[in-house]
Amino acid sequence: MGTPLKRHRLILLLATPVLLAALFAGLVAWSGAAAEREYRAVLDTLETSGKLTVEHEHYQRGLLHSSATLVIRLSGGGADAWHAVHPEGATTAPRLLLHNTLYHNPVQALARGGVRVVSQIPAAGQPELPVLTHYFPEGSLLTLESVASTQTVTGTLTVPGFHGSSPAETTIQASWEPIDGEFHWSMPQRQLSFAARLPRIDLRDEASGERSWLQGAVLDIAQAQHISGLWAGHLRFELDEAGVVAGGNTDVTLDGLSMAVTNSIEGDYLTAHIEAGLGHLDSPDGPFGPASIALRADRLRTSALLLLQQAAQDPAQSMNWMVAALDLLTGSPELHLDHLDVTTPYGPLQASLSLRLDGTQLGDNLFALLDPHQLSRRLSGRFGLSITDTLLREALLRQGPPPVKGDKKGAPIQSDGALDPMLEAMIQEVEQEGWIVRDNGSWRLDARIENGSLYLNDTLLGPLTQLIPFSP
Repeated sequence: MGTPLKRHRLILLLATPVLLAALFAGLVAWSGAAAEREYRAVLDTLETSGKLTVEHEHYQRGLLHSSATLVIRLSGGGADAWHAVHPEGATTAPRLLLHNTLYHNPVQALARGGVRVVSQIPAAGQPELPVLTHYFPEGSLLTLESVASTQTVTGTLTVPGFHGSSPAETTIQASWEPIDGEFHWSMPQRQLSFAARLPRIDLRDEASGERSWLQGAVLDIAQAQHISGLWAGHLRFELDEAGVVAGGNTDVTLDGLSMAVTNSIEGDYLTAHIEAGLGHLDSPDGPFGPASIALRADRLRTSALLLLQQAAQDPAQSMNWMVAALDLLTGSPELHLDHLDVTTPYGPLQASLSLRLDGTQLGDNLFALLDPHQLSRRLSGRFGLSITDTLLREALLRQGPPPVKGDKKGAPIQSDGALDPMLEAMIQEVEQEGWIVRDNGSWRLDARIENGSLYLNDTLLGPLTQLIPFSP
């Protein structure tokens, strides 16, 4: 018989694996239950959003991983978006089958910082969308792989590539390379980010020879919810090139397309920026580009924007349109076209604009919105435009009835000799009326608004209320 100390050591040695196994089993059970709770909480959140309805749900909990099957149908705003894209489709949005696998091994979950979730939209088993099996015969339309915790979700998405014919039109050949992206959602910070890339997509009609393509499309979104309830951040889109070519005079190709929308909130005001650019555009009207534009809206009251959101979502709050408009104007909003630069076949065009409405004295008088005299007196701004002589002549010729000659690729139109005196008379007329001013071989137009009156090239045209037909 061993000593008591040896017996205690033996008992401890035998009990330790049992205790560890019991602890691991408890962790497994806890992680499985926690994963199911979070899963159902996500479903509740999706349904309460009003954008989809869960028509069938089955959850099978396993030891280290669980499976869940869902059948959903878009509703509310989600259904509206579907019908906007498919105006001639069914009266209701189709059902969609989803498979989810939750890997909740407690050791791996702790190492990853959350439960690993693989979600798939299988091509098969979609009775209301049978066309999916044609485009995705070997698997899923979409695969999302993420790590989810009670606070964040981070993951990637994949859409497989395709090469083949259209099921509706066998002469149309379609192909696209796999689409990939990543996403992140943080509940505490209310932050969302999403990025996706489409390397290339091609469509070709074998019967007509028409071909269209997109290459190098990138979408990047990052938003965070402000304390006001509005979202601030950026949305960016870039496209390397695109085209529609049929071998005739309707071919259109472009490259270097970009757009960025950025909004920021400081205090009670939101500022929105829109910037867009184009490398080159070739069309029947001629080659355009490069081109760029920068537009900015400043001093937009967040309280007014929230009222506008509510009025747009609930027709019963239509009165909010008036209240929101007054709230927006009392914040003294500003609109700026910082620059517009376009290279046309007839030379460059440049423009800028700056408008501001001083609403500091409007108070809560809703009737001020119906008084154009009061609003026009509070409006100030400037507008500038510069165009080449060739571009001006082209614009005047396109407005007039006389026939003109020009090539199909948009080269500058050359008028017949008989039209030259008529064209010169038109230019002289608009110059004498003060609409344009000569400026080093180009033409310039400058307009400004002061004290409710409009000035064109430093010449007073009159009060805005007389020049612009206001209708309360």
